[in-house]
Amino acid sequence: MEKVIERFQIIHKALKALKQAIDDYNNLQRKEYLIYIRNSKIQSFKFCVDTLWKFLKLYFKKTAGVDVLPGPKHVFRYCLQAGITSEDETKHLLDIVDDRNLSSHTYHEELAEELNNKIESHYELMKKIVDSIGKKLIIK
Repeated sequence: MEKVIERFQIIHKALKALKQAIDDYNNLQRKEYLIYIRNSKIQSFKFCVDTLWKFLKLYFKKTAGVDVLPGPKHVFRYCLQAGITSEDETKHLLDIVDDRNLSSHTYHEELAEELNNKIESHYELMKKIVDSIGKKLIIK
């Protein structure tokens, strides 16, 4: 269980960094830096997605004894079965994985902007899931 808590703390910090990137982007005064902050925001998003599904996989194994198949979509689908997410939230998680996979194309300006515009709602769902699980864990 110690490893679950350690991973929880990592995803919690990652989401905090993503929120900071979102806020920095939204509040940036010098518009010439937007592209750099946007790209940083996208990288932070990618890290959060990868960290979240790996945390959830470990969480399910340690708390429920369920060894979910590897890969973010398997893990996120299991969230529905475990009652962590609704059908709509699960679909949103699957969209998040698709967007994460598209994030390697940040050199493509239209895709980068499209993803940038979705990250805040993606963050909100990831944060909701982490907060919900955090309430179940005893964290010292």
